Amino acid sequence: MKQYLKLTIIFILYFMSVRGQSINDLIPKGEAFFIQSAQEYGKRDMAYWDIPGGEDKIVKGAQIKVWGLGDQAKDRRYVIENSSTAGYVKIHIDGVAGYLDVKGGKNNNGQDLIIWDPGNGWNQNFTFKYLGNGRFKIYSQGGKVICLSGRKSDNGNAITIWDDHDGPWMEWCLISVKTRQALKLEDKINAAKTNTGADMNGIRTFYIQSALTYGKSLDGFFDVPGVSAPAGGNNIQLWGLTDRGSDRKYRINTANNNLSFYNICVADNPNLNVDIAGGVNTDGANIQLYEKNNSSAQDFIFKYMGNGKFKIINANGKVICTNGRESKNGTNVLVWTDHEGPWMEWYLIDTETNEPFIPNNEKKNNITDITSNDPGVLAAFKEIDNTYKSVVNVEQKSNSTLGKLNNTTTTMEKSYLLINKVSSLNSKVNDTQNALNPFSRLPIIGVPVKVITTSLGMTLGQLDKVDKSLQAIKDPVVGQANSNVVNAYTSNLLFNSKMKLLKNTLVDTKNDLVNGNYSGIEKTSKITKLSEKLNAINGTLSSVDGNFNKIDDICNKMKNIDKPVTEFEEGVNKFDNGMKPVDKVADEINDVLNKRFKKGIGKVKIDISVRDILEGGKVGKLFDKYVNKFLDGVLQPLLKKLNVKVPSVPGVDKFKDALNNTLDFTKKIKENSDKINEATNKLGEIGL
Repeated sequence: MKQYLKLTIIFILYFMSVRGQSINDLIPKGEAFFIQSAQEYGKRDMAYWDIPGGEDKIVKGAQIKVWGLGDQAKDRRYVIENSSTAGYVKIHIDGVAGYLDVKGGKNNNGQDLIIWDPGNGWNQNFTFKYLGNGRFKIYSQGGKVICLSGRKSDNGNAITIWDDHDGPWMEWCLISVKTRQALKLEDKINAAKTNTGADMNGIRTFYIQSALTYGKSLDGFFDVPGVSAPAGGNNIQLWGLTDRGSDRKYRINTANNNLSFYNICVADNPNLNVDIAGGVNTDGANIQLYEKNNSSAQDFIFKYMGNGKFKIINANGKVICTNGRESKNGTNVLVWTDHEGPWMEWYLIDTETNEPFIPNNEKKNNITDITSNDPGVLAAFKEIDNTYKSVVNVEQKSNSTLGKLNNTTTTMEKSYLLINKVSSLNSKVNDTQNALNPFSRLPIIGVPVKVITTSLGMTLGQLDKVDKSLQAIKDPVVGQANSNVVNAYTSNLLFNSKMKLLKNTLVDTKNDLVNGNYSGIEKTSKITKLSEKLNAINGTLSSVDGNFNKIDDICNKMKNIDKPVTEFEEGVNKFDNGMKPVDKVADEINDVLNKRFKKGIGKVKIDISVRDILEGGKVGKLFDKYVNKFLDGVLQPLLKKLNVKVPSVPGVDKFKDALNNTLDFTKKIKENSDKINEATNKLGEIGL
């Protein structure tokens, strides 16, 4: 028995050493904390978790809000303890078995946080992510973040859960009740880390592109083909960047179960991680998306290879790579034993700036640091440096243009979706009116229903005209304009990547001339060919320099459509919200009309629907008083709800007029972008 116990203890200690520590592990257990919003930390003594009204209000179902610190009673003090679910913790009031709970177990944006009896559900499980300088994000097991409702820190404002975003309203400080100091974990984190991977702090939302295609094409991106909303079990493949959907965008979180590793999650869903299918440690195992489970199959380190490239290595030592060393559409992403080659390397590209991520602790390439004593090499260096300056200059213009095109693309896509939404609303109003029309002829309920259907008829007449006028420009104008700016955006995106890659290539070229073991003749020949290529590159860059200015000017003019598009969007959304109570009343009318009056009087049994009664169904004079009383009981509550105003849809003329001018503008944007695309192809032909 003693031997068995000894082996068990050894196994547990070994498991703990392998498992490592998480942020949750580094937070002191059993110690009481005030929890303050980072939005107010260091500024005002406000926005602490609190149950308004004091300790007497600590009851089951009490809502957590924020308040000034005040009397520091129990309802302001919170203790963190380990959950029975691995990788998570529970939070309860100091000295009270009242646990933080997502109200109703509903994982919806805006759901309140309350105090409840201890339980084992996901709605009482939380995990902490450390952001540095005493700031934490607190995630529910459902993947949402605890935040200030409406981003407000006023006394009495609620705390809720919401989709993950960046901002101080989603960040919290744990302030020790004993020391009144915020808990900071930098020293503990550094001591707990054991891997030699790159420091990924500071990375934002990113795309993952294969080094096989970066700077050459817009192929080779992580993608879940054919889905708009990724889910657990989806297989990851390589695909061209044809859209910027949620299945393309990723973020990085420190692994719950081991600070030495990171999880790669879908940007819009921190509970959905990149995962090795089946958790197996074999060459060829597929990479998929799977719900966060704190297993090593979801733990990765990033090995920085220089020039923006990474190897992504699982905790089992296998490296993420492309199947068959290919990057064509539909290529599976999998893991394999580590080898050298671009099929095992990846760029993590910021979705907003198009910049490949470079770790903070890595030295950026500085082209002027590379020198030589060889006169011929120095002359070549001067040409390289001048070309580098030209690349940087054009890249900066490209950055600006890319930002403007991104805004223009967003506006055009929004316009197209609004036209579709108007069409959908038109169908909805028509369906609602058709559903209500028969009831307008019925006694009792007919008059108020007639009021609604008349109002709906007027709205439908207006909305139908709006729909038809917008459908007329949907595809030939808005659709084509949208296609133009999307094509322009992708052309500029690829050129921009080419500039970033070209900068690194010029640095590598200088290093090669210094460190390459070339004979005098070989070096002279290499420098001569290099000079020819540099001249060709400079000429190509000069040829498109003005195209960026033209695109910027057109994008600036197109900003005039932002206001009417926004105003029309607000009008459509207001109409949509205004129709909801009308639809609800229509549904309730149907429910009421289907109710049945069942009554037994003596030997006579009555079983008749409200609809049949109102349409003249005969029940006999003897039973009229029973029926009328029944009708009054079921219809009166409904009649009170029929005073519903149907909204109108404003701003359509300005919206349509603004869109009518976009086609000519976007044609010019596309023409200039086509020139930039030609330059990208020419640079590829020149090579370096």
